[in-house]
Amino acid sequence: MPYKTRMEFDGECYKHEQYIPVLDRSPDGSSTVLEILFNRYKKKKDGKIYGTIIEGEILWRTTQEVLIDLFKIRKYLAKIINPQEILGIYAINRYEWILSEHVIHSLGCISSPLYSTFGVTAVKHVLDQTEMKTCFLSGEKADSLFNDILKDSNTFLKNLILFDSFEKQKEVEKLGINVHYLQDILDSEHVEPEELSELIDEIYNWEHYPGNDDIATICYTSGTTGLPKGVILTNKNFISTISAFQRYTAKYSYYKLSETDVLISYLPLTHIFERIVFLTAISLGGKVVFYRGNIKELGNDYKIIQPTFVAGVPRVFNVFKDKIMEEVGKKGYFTQWLFKRALQWKYFWQRFGYYTSFLDSIIFNKVKKQFGGKIRAMLSGAAPISTDTVKFLQACFSCKIFQGYGQTETTAACIVAPMEETTVDTVGIPFPQNLIKLAPIGDNKCEIWVKGENVFKGYYKNEEATKECFEDGWFKTGDIGEVKSNLFKIVGRNKEIFKTSQGEYIVPEKVENIYMNSLIEDIFIVGRSTEDYIVAIVVCTSNASSDSVIKKILDIGNKAVYDKKIPRYEIPRRVLVRRTPFTDFGEVITPTGKKKRNFLEKCLKKEIDELYSKNN
Repeated sequence: MPYKTRMEFDGECYKHEQYIPVLDRSPDGSSTVLEILFNRYKKKKDGKIYGTIIEGEILWRTTQEVLIDLFKIRKYLAKIINPQEILGIYAINRYEWILSEHVIHSLGCISSPLYSTFGVTAVKHVLDQTEMKTCFLSGEKADSLFNDILKDSNTFLKNLILFDSFEKQKEVEKLGINVHYLQDILDSEHVEPEELSELIDEIYNWEHYPGNDDIATICYTSGTTGLPKGVILTNKNFISTISAFQRYTAKYSYYKLSETDVLISYLPLTHIFERIVFLTAISLGGKVVFYRGNIKELGNDYKIIQPTFVAGVPRVFNVFKDKIMEEVGKKGYFTQWLFKRALQWKYFWQRFGYYTSFLDSIIFNKVKKQFGGKIRAMLSGAAPISTDTVKFLQACFSCKIFQGYGQTETTAACIVAPMEETTVDTVGIPFPQNLIKLAPIGDNKCEIWVKGENVFKGYYKNEEATKECFEDGWFKTGDIGEVKSNLFKIVGRNKEIFKTSQGEYIVPEKVENIYMNSLIEDIFIVGRSTEDYIVAIVVCTSNASSDSVIKKILDIGNKAVYDKKIPRYEIPRRVLVRRTPFTDFGEVITPTGKKKRNFLEKCLKKEIDELYSKNN
């Protein structure tokens, strides 16, 4: 068995056995986000870095081509933008998105991306709070920005930098907002490849060049309650997490991102989890290809891109599992029986750290080909993932899925499972630069507190919220955690855990993960302190009868109890089947797949009252 990385406890807090309090440079020598791109150029200027799918083929851009685009745009915008301004990015993942952020940093400015799924209220809040004057955006988002906000409301906007055509240009310009097209800028400016080294040096020597302690981005959370808060993240925050991940994997891991790796970018780049994975990959020589923007075509994108490393969230990985089981269900009885037996064989050997098998060539390689056929490792973050999903996908893809824990406020990660760890229901051990404390908060619960250079500076223009989440220098995450077998486990979000009248604590997200499958598209678990049981509202848009859906819930629950995965009180006593998704109520799901539970519970109040009013 390989050596297992450990953590230590000093009487107050936990830390990595190779604890390094200061990580202000990544292994490639970068001390800022922009330097990662510059150092990539110095190492291999003609190497492929970003890819875009066009007509079923990948159009690659080299680092040199990216820098030529960057300096053309920088030359143009330097005439109208001042250093330290906050600039927005409003689009789905695409080459122009990451190019825009590179440009923003080269101008000595701060990026503030907007989720493409943000509603009108959230977008207006970000525009107003940041007093944003300039925004890079797609044509689609420009249309919605004009129709939903600009034509009826005042903003600070003075410049829109468009990625695509825009029919409302004249109307926007009447509002005193200048419209610039990115392609026009690229066509109008001229930069020779021979100039790049000198241009890079000029930025390094520029008085406004952003340093390690300067703000890189204001990342607005996709929070589950209230208006989004602007998390202030510095270059040091980014470099600390990126450096920790690289050092973390280099010594103890089977898998290390390298020049041979290809990533698919489909999780929102607005979210810090995707940006950290993205930047870590390019700092180590990896390549990134952007999906085509249609989540329904993601399967085909995988086949074209053939990624070697996949970062995802539980909601996406659950879809992977459901799609695979759906295809297996179309096969004959013998094939289904063989698949189940093969899974059991691989589950057994996973406990000892073996993920490949002679069965791969017979069964599982066919599954892998549906996702490009080259995946070598997977990372799950942003929310808890069920152990069944982890074991299933590890078997199907013949690779390790490792998990992590963190928040936007910790620049994506502060606890990550070592690659050699075979326990699947853990998020692992602290990052090398982090101290983790379990602070008692009553009812035998402990809240996770974090210290480290990847912890944010505070919330933008919100001193009250900043003060509330810090105590004696510790960031209070609001998540309940525990340590078992010298590994961290996340119990759940403190404000979402509820207690029944019998005193049993229920972690709704964990319970919901148990019941998710191809028949049950979504589920909302609810409880009340005055009742001794939980209820469930289930989304099923297929033709399956309500009785069959409810039976499926009970069958899953009873099996989980039999397998000692859950106590019996985590089986819902009452179940209501909906034929329309929860998203019909509006923004009830965050971009990372978390439910806005308070809002959703208000939307479903009538149904919940009915479930609890039924006779026992």
